[in-house]
Amino acid sequence: MKWYLGIKSIYLKLIFTFLGMLFFSCMIAFTIIFATRWNTMKKNINSELLIKAENFQSFHKSYQADIYDIQRLLKDNYILIDIFSSYEDIQNNSDYKNAISKDQYTEILSGKTVKFEKLKKRRFMPAVGISAGGKVVIIHPSFNLIENFKNTAYVLLICLCLDSMLIALAARMLVKPIKKLTFATKEVSAGNFNIRVETRSSDEIGQLAENFNIMATELKNMEYLRKNFISNVSHEFKTPITAISGFVKLIRDRRLSQEDFNEYINIIILEAERLSNLSSNLLRLATVENQAIVVKSSLFFLDEQIRRVIVLLENKWSFKGINLDLQMEQLEYSGDEELLQQVWINLITNAIKFSRDGGTIKILLNKLEDRIKFQIIDNGIGIALEDKPRIFDMFYKGDKSRSNDGSGLGLAISKKIVELHNGKIYFKSEYGSGTNFTVELA
Repeated sequence: MKWYLGIKSIYLKLIFTFLGMLFFSCMIAFTIIFATRWNTMKKNINSELLIKAENFQSFHKSYQADIYDIQRLLKDNYILIDIFSSYEDIQNNSDYKNAISKDQYTEILSGKTVKFEKLKKRRFMPAVGISAGGKVVIIHPSFNLIENFKNTAYVLLICLCLDSMLIALAARMLVKPIKKLTFATKEVSAGNFNIRVETRSSDEIGQLAENFNIMATELKNMEYLRKNFISNVSHEFKTPITAISGFVKLIRDRRLSQEDFNEYINIIILEAERLSNLSSNLLRLATVENQAIVVKSSLFFLDEQIRRVIVLLENKWSFKGINLDLQMEQLEYSGDEELLQQVWINLITNAIKFSRDGGTIKILLNKLEDRIKFQIIDNGIGIALEDKPRIFDMFYKGDKSRSNDGSGLGLAISKKIVELHNGKIYFKSEYGSGTNFTVELA
């Protein structure tokens, strides 16, 4: 077993396993055939020998025929007849040496029919001894029972050889896609995510290859997102830092009017706040990305939480003269209160940001059969068709005119938080006509 476990090639393991199973099955089959047919064959042969013996004695007594003539008459391709004049003749014959004892010889001469099976070359074959004309006549088969089974053994051996070749071919075909997968895995580990495993089969190996291709595609996308994430983070941090650095240098010259000084200070404050918000969002995103379940779960009123968020953002929607239409049922919910608050902040902030001055934002909250449904509907600028597939991507900003407003992380964070609560978030939007974001919580 140690040598088998030491074999590194699954190809050889498969061959040895199948050959071992085939060999043992052939041995068992041969043993069963031998065991079931052996006694039957011996019984049939004994019957034939007794019939021949009776015929021999009958011919000799009825027709007084010469025993050697009877020998030539009755023998055939299957039955042999040997005639001996004395016990010494029997012992001197190599085929019959020690085949019968002196007592058996005496019994035969006395007229008894003696059965035995101790022939030298045919030691497993039955034989019958009778007396005729004062001599001992031994009747026995011309073939060996063991030799008769050799044909069966040869057939099994040929089948074993043919099956071995077929198994080797089948194992090669089976291992070939595994070798491809091994090579592809090494390529992926080396950073080549463009590698694909081609397979036409739909069995488990085919499914494995298909899943490997899906994995390679996802890893490629993740690698793209990672690089894009680093690039975006660098850009998002670099822009406000550059702005702060530039305006600080202008202030350091001390040749500014009070109006310019105040303006530059306000820009520095805004950019610093932007950096702070970006850092907070990145930290929050890292938290929810590495979180598989809701850790801090508590029971609270959703409608009350949303109203607090609206009050928190009052300066933003009141500055644009936006009207709020609230239609919310009083609903209790068990979840992470802090994380869900961030979802409402992100969605309401976006609705305010992309609404026109004097527009209307409708907020709905109601209980369905097995879930809670939150909707925020605005009549703002809407989402362009080309932006819809990427609206939940990190750092993606659909409205290029607002590229410096926000970090592009709000919806990505919101989607992850909703999914943590076994919910879903989706939207409907027509460019120029407004947007409807929906959150369903289980």
